[in-house]
Amino acid sequence: MKVRCVLSVVFCYGNQQRTTDSGQRILLSFQSYVSSQPGPKRAFSEDSYLVGTELGIPKDLLMRCGILYAVADGMSGHAAGQVASKLAVTTLKEYYTQPNFNLSPLNRLEALFHNAHEKILATAHRNTAYKGMGTTLTAAVLKEGWLYYGHVGDSRLYLITGTTGKLEQITYDHTLVARYLREGKLSAQEAEQEDSSILEQALGFTQNVKIDLGQLAIKPGDYIILATDGLTKSVSVSKMKSIVLNSRDAEDVCKKLVRKATENGLVDDITVIVVEVLGD
Repeated sequence: MKVRCVLSVVFCYGNQQRTTDSGQRILLSFQSYVSSQPGPKRAFSEDSYLVGTELGIPKDLLMRCGILYAVADGMSGHAAGQVASKLAVTTLKEYYTQPNFNLSPLNRLEALFHNAHEKILATAHRNTAYKGMGTTLTAAVLKEGWLYYGHVGDSRLYLITGTTGKLEQITYDHTLVARYLREGKLSAQEAEQEDSSILEQALGFTQNVKIDLGQLAIKPGDYIILATDGLTKSVSVSKMKSIVLNSRDAEDVCKKLVRKATENGLVDDITVIVVEVLGD
């Protein structure tokens, strides 16, 4: 009998200062929880993830660079998806503080994404068993009251604003169906009948990769969710919002999201990181 492995870990980290437009300093800290498990009928998961406190670097350096979170989903149906997602996350972990401590968070993320892309291509070139492997990668850096992100593929980054309860999908899916939706070539109803898993962008998938980068302000009471499509294919946005607004903390949100995905009929590997932004 195959045993499915479920991994859930809680991390707490802070403190960071944010200066508001009025000059007020707000102390921020973060509590995060991650849960990852294989999809049905799978002995292992092709997902990988990273939480900044696992980097093994001094606290002062971590606060200087920002706290890093990331999820990666090895391309289903392609060779060695698990290898590709692990390469992406390992690259983030090994090179996050290199080569220049003074790089801005967005420049750092862009360099890391390209580095991971090249490593996956080179590994596939050396080993024919890995030919065609690829992975999504969605990463967020929290620094001084800002969320900086990099993104390729169809894993997602969400922000739930504490003051309004609004849930916003920050990243765009790099799929054919999502592009047709944005261009008005498909209606939402038509898109539901199409194969939403056809990726147009992924690390290692093509020679050239386009990385989405951006930043937005965060404040106490906000929640940040990074998730692979095991969650987003099984739980609606409205249900995700309801779960966040009716949960105690990051751990409670994460457990409820994964439980709901399982109840709805989990269709793929699932990895969810939930970060709660705390005040002083």
